[in-house]
Amino acid sequence: MDIPRLKKNYQVLIKYMEDAGFGRVAIGSVKVRLRLLFEHEGEYVSYEDFYSRFISSEGITGNNKRLRYYRTSVRTIQAFDEYGHLPNRLKFAPVQYRPSALGSLNEYYHGIVENYRSYGKKNALSDKTIRVGVNAISKFFHHLQNNGEHHCKDATESSVISFFHANGHSIRGYDYLNKIRNILNICISCGHYELTRLYTFLPKIKKGKKNYTVLSDSDIDIIKHELTTNNVSIRDKAIISSALYTGMRASDIANLSFEDIDWENDLITFIQSKTGQPVALPLLASIGNPISDYLLNSRPEEKHLPNIFLNHTSPCTPMKGDTIGNIVRRLFAKCDINPPIGQNGIRLFRRYLATKALRNGDAPTVISSILGHTCRESLNSYIDTDVEHLRECGLDISMYPVGEEVFDV
Repeated sequence: MDIPRLKKNYQVLIKYMEDAGFGRVAIGSVKVRLRLLFEHEGEYVSYEDFYSRFISSEGITGNNKRLRYYRTSVRTIQAFDEYGHLPNRLKFAPVQYRPSALGSLNEYYHGIVENYRSYGKKNALSDKTIRVGVNAISKFFHHLQNNGEHHCKDATESSVISFFHANGHSIRGYDYLNKIRNILNICISCGHYELTRLYTFLPKIKKGKKNYTVLSDSDIDIIKHELTTNNVSIRDKAIISSALYTGMRASDIANLSFEDIDWENDLITFIQSKTGQPVALPLLASIGNPISDYLLNSRPEEKHLPNIFLNHTSPCTPMKGDTIGNIVRRLFAKCDINPPIGQNGIRLFRRYLATKALRNGDAPTVISSILGHTCRESLNSYIDTDVEHLRECGLDISMYPVGEEVFDV
């Protein structure tokens, strides 16, 4: 940390961010943190110290959105001051303060995690699957380590159970348990037979039944109308149309390349990022027209990335699935559509497409092929949203006499 030098050079950072197209909020947040650093010069011994005291004094914790802005701005300043690094919208490792569970593991547990990572690479597991698995098992081992159990032979059943249940409440569910179980099985098969002890301690958790939120036909009509206005950019119209009419996942839309679109045969073909399975979808006019409009009239011509959709602020970097989700959520806000938190992203288009197809009586195999499911059971969660057909399963009680008081509330 060199505050006197920063006072002389900080304008270089600000001008770079302005020229690079960073948003008003991002630049303003850096300016506020710079002002605080200059006002309290001498009160902090490091950026980590400044960060912890500043956040503590503000009383902001957890995943608060303001916290993320503050944390990012402090890291941006530190990277510039101590490493001469200018922001590029990617994480700069030397200024990541929060230690990961993996980085805190002892040699024994860390070795098991790395063996799982090696197994995943050798067996062609996707990068995302490996990353999620490493994160999950690292947290599990870190929990045991924090309880003083530095080797699986020291682990107790109560400690294992407390990773999933605490104070009479469930803190991790069936999906997380199943992930840990599968990873332990893999590690046991790789020679870590001592992990069998942990496997036997895993609790039994009943698989919960998901109740999906689904957009209504009137919601879809509002969205379709909004796409005809100038309130939505040409790029976002193409992205939303692709999601609305195909049910594609955000990651697949972000990864969509020029080679994936066969204009002559009206086909979209791609490999799903989640399952690795190939999918072929018809290139409808409702999709092709917005995409061609974007390619001809809006997409920067000098950019040679294979991805069709580019970021507005940094077109040289590939778009991510999270960006697609944010685009959809902004559209919902414009249309005054307010799905529950946690169920308000692009997946709602996928659910609507599946539910609509079920209501129309389309064969499950056809629906699964459109959505790219690897097994028909994946449709089960959507069946519960098909209210019209569920009503047909109801029993007629008209022949049974029931007192009127039964239906009184």
